[in-house]
Amino acid sequence: MKLLKLLGTACIALVAATSSYAATLDFDFSFSDGVADVFGTISGLSDNTNDQAATAITVSSVAFGLDTVQFLTVPTSVTSNTFSVADGLITSASFSANVANSLPLPGRLFLSLGFGPTEIERFGGLQATDVTGAILFSVIETGGNGPFGPATPPISSVPLPAGGVLFISGLFGLGVLRKKTSKPAIKLLA
Repeated sequence: MKLLKLLGTACIALVAATSSYAATLDFDFSFSDGVADVFGTISGLSDNTNDQAATAITVSSVAFGLDTVQFLTVPTSVTSNTFSVADGLITSASFSANVANSLPLPGRLFLSLGFGPTEIERFGGLQATDVTGAILFSVIETGGNGPFGPATPPISSVPLPAGGVLFISGLFGLGVLRKKTSKPAIKLLA
């Protein structure tokens, strides 16, 4: 009887664990002013959720001597960080933040991303200023389809439902084996 209770508890725990699991999505973004291209990734968004904040934004490629720049995971001044996602697509976005920069000269980097229902509300912009506030470079693209691509599907490293089924099957098999070996021997009278 204890084995059945253990098996029932394990099944309930497995169902609760798999039903409450919700992976976060990553989205690529890119924009260009015709001279320089900017590429990056937005991380930490959930599907079918409105007015959520990204947890990390990385600019991974840009001209003018910049390489990889992290927003939100380093000290960042954020003025806007709101995203809505439906069916693996960003449906609205408003992001604006700046970070301290050391390349190409000490100053600040400003990143702006937007996506709305009209073409004028779709934009991407990256600007660098020196310590005096003078603009070193600026890459801005407005209009069109906007800077965002579809969600990168998350890859589960451990298939939890399959592992749970195997675990429960193993427990059941051990219980059956124990029950078979613990039956008392019947003596035959000859």
